[in-house]
Amino acid sequence: MSSKSYPHPVLDPAGADYPNCGIQFEASMHPGPTTYRFDLRFEVGSDSLLDHIEAGDAIYAVQIDSKWTNYREVFQFSEATRHIEVPEHKLRGIFFLRPFIVAKQAFTLGSGEFADVFSGVAFPMRRGYVLGWDNPLEFDASKTLDDLKNINSVLQIVRNPKDNVPVEYNLDSDKIEIHLSQPDYDAYSAVKGLAGHRSTLMCVLALPAVTYAIKTFLEDKDRNSEARWIHVIERRLQDLRNAGAHEDDPFKLAQAMLDLPISRAIQAIYSLEGEAA
Repeated sequence: MSSKSYPHPVLDPAGADYPNCGIQFEASMHPGPTTYRFDLRFEVGSDSLLDHIEAGDAIYAVQIDSKWTNYREVFQFSEATRHIEVPEHKLRGIFFLRPFIVAKQAFTLGSGEFADVFSGVAFPMRRGYVLGWDNPLEFDASKTLDDLKNINSVLQIVRNPKDNVPVEYNLDSDKIEIHLSQPDYDAYSAVKGLAGHRSTLMCVLALPAVTYAIKTFLEDKDRNSEARWIHVIERRLQDLRNAGAHEDDPFKLAQAMLDLPISRAIQAIYSLEGEAA
């Protein structure tokens, strides 16, 4: 989310306007043959906002925003948990779920949970006013729903106890291992779950690793191994050939397998910059 200011108290992750309250949004994505199903859940620590939701003054809202397909839709519901479905053709690549609590109708907002600066003050609300929000969640709806769409599926990040050493790859395992130095591994662990960073991590970590794996596979097609990554690379190469691709450059093949990660990283950074503006 952004640091946008509101003319009234808003429940947010920082808790400045509601010092002793919190808000948390959770979501999971479940791909199906023709749709993506999302299981949504809000946890709201403000009794006054919960009362307004129960009274019908306020409502939960989740905006799904996919720049790749220009799809944007807001789902509203009055219960803290909800299941929604989106046709698979409406989502592609990186997209975001942005959670809010918004006014459903005009009412007066007052609460003993407000920060001292708002103590004793009531605020007139109108339909659509934002009453609370949590940080957006990032998801990946790559068109090819295969093992390579998830960075954790055939890639494994491994901690190297040494400092100031270059990244190393190990292909003698079931997965493609990416060995990061101790400081880099710690930094990766800290940011991997943050919205907007998955595309950049895919580009920085997955793309060179998959490129290296493809190059190794193409140079040694008779490699006798039951490693999972070899079967995945082989299957994805065959999929690309069946689709008419005749490229032999490992770097370009890796980009195709990972659904153009450089482009997605650039678009994700641009999206975050737009939010911060």
